[in-house]
Parts: sequence; C-alpha cells; structure tokens
Amino acid sequence: MEEILSVFIQEAREQLSDMEAGLMRMEQGDHDPETLNGVFRAAHTIKGGSGVVELGLIEKFTHCKRARILALFCAHFGTTPRPDLTPPGRVTGALR
Repeated sequence: MEEILSVFIQEAREQLSDMEAGLMRMEQGDHDPETLNGVFRAAHTIKGGSGVVELGLIEKFTHCKRARILALFCAHFGTTPRPDLTPPGRVTGALR
C-alpha cells in the first residue's frame, strides 16, 4: 500500500500543478474551454486516486471542487467537459 500511496502523492502533485497553471491562465483571461477542461480533469483524477488509496477527506474535498469547476464550465461555455456528467443544479431543476 505504501507504494500505491507514493504513486498517488506524486501524481496528485503533478495534477495540482496542472490545475494551478490552468487557473492562473484563466485568471489572466484565457477563455479556451480546454483550459477549464484540463482543470476539471485534474480535479477528477485526484478525486479518483484519493478514493483508491482510501483518503476519504481528500476525495470529498476534490469532489466538491470538481462540482464547482463543472458548474463554472457549464455557466461559462453552456456545456459540460464530459457528456456523461450532469451539471449541479440541472438535476434538481429537472426533478421539480
């Protein structure tokens, strides 16, 4: 398990670096959907990896951040980064 955790930590650091770079580009005016999609994918990867190594707090935290990124993506581009994902709020709106 230590080896798997070590790999997770290394990959999570890389994903966090990618997220930070993407967010910085967006802050500077980058409106490319692929930039936001990259930020979303990085959060999604960290969420999945943290679940594998049973780091529940990180998994829950990144799940919330991923949902916010998804909502931002939908608000900004009118679509989701992945067609199988439902934006937050649309599910509850559809149920009403």
